[in-house]
Amino acid sequence: MLESSIISCPLPDEGPSQWRIEDMDMEQINAIPGKIEILPMAQRSEVQDWDEDWTGKTSTALRRKLQNRLNQRASRKRRKQATTTQKPQVFVQDNPSSSSSSPPSEKHHDLVHPLNPNAYIFEVATRPKPGSGAPSICIYSATRRVVTGAPSFAAFLSTPLPVDQKLMTLLHFNLVRALVQNVHILGLDPDLMEDDIPSPFQASAHDVRSLIAKLPPTLKPTQLQLTVPHHPEVDGLPFPQLRDNFIRAGETFNTDEFCMDMLYGLDAEAGMCTNLSEGKGGEVCSGGRTGLIVWSDPWLSGSWEVEEGFARKYGWLLRGCGDIMESTNFWRRSRGEKPLRFEEVD
Repeated sequence: MLESSIISCPLPDEGPSQWRIEDMDMEQINAIPGKIEILPMAQRSEVQDWDEDWTGKTSTALRRKLQNRLNQRASRKRRKQATTTQKPQVFVQDNPSSSSSSPPSEKHHDLVHPLNPNAYIFEVATRPKPGSGAPSICIYSATRRVVTGAPSFAAFLSTPLPVDQKLMTLLHFNLVRALVQNVHILGLDPDLMEDDIPSPFQASAHDVRSLIAKLPPTLKPTQLQLTVPHHPEVDGLPFPQLRDNFIRAGETFNTDEFCMDMLYGLDAEAGMCTNLSEGKGGEVCSGGRTGLIVWSDPWLSGSWEVEEGFARKYGWLLRGCGDIMESTNFWRRSRGEKPLRFEEVD
């Protein structure tokens, strides 16, 4: 809880006095003569500790860090509230004994459909506009259940869905399922990822050792993951250096924006049209593709590819990630495209 705040002011017919803010409502505060009107700040409603109050901080970097922390906390709260208002779609289960009244298990089907790199998908998925309230698989778990519960991409498209979800391509479909599958491998419930929960590597030493023994090599934690508290959304990426870069960044960048860029890619409106393969600033935009592409088993680093616009915007986050560069250029060469030069995104 925040410490008590005191207002000192001269009162009519009385000498100087001190009033405790918690004993007054906003109308009483604003009725004090000779004061500046106080209005509630939406961001400060998420403050849980005095140290999180960014107002009055002189350091720009510290203010930005605290503001990002509060924004992300508010965003997770909105996601959780939105989830309770959505009605999850129900698919017919493969198992005839399962109940049709409950959401389909995300483990019932293969979560990633193999892609053909020679039949690259260029259809555009609509990126929700900021503040539009448009459903996004980054935000609503009910939408995620529809994607991961579908036995196939065709089944997903045949389900009654809002128009913006109908525009999702197989690239988006696969990426969502890939991320969810890695969350399951970590032994986590995807529904809880919208909360401020700790990483599974912050549990007791016995539980952590037991979990590590079950993980594929690419998802085994780094020393930084074991020692620095962080949100488990980082742990599902099969790139150790990328996970460390995430943790080092802390709350200095917007993870919601990263999520949207990852799922909807970068386009001309975002100003991400530089062609890294040419290295001369040629105009090439992502056209609504996903920022990350998953071609096969999501726990294998060689299954992933980074799109050009995404690499340009998040070059600082990809620094030192040779495994991502190698995998990305493997898939690009398989389509006859020039490899990316990651050193040019810094």
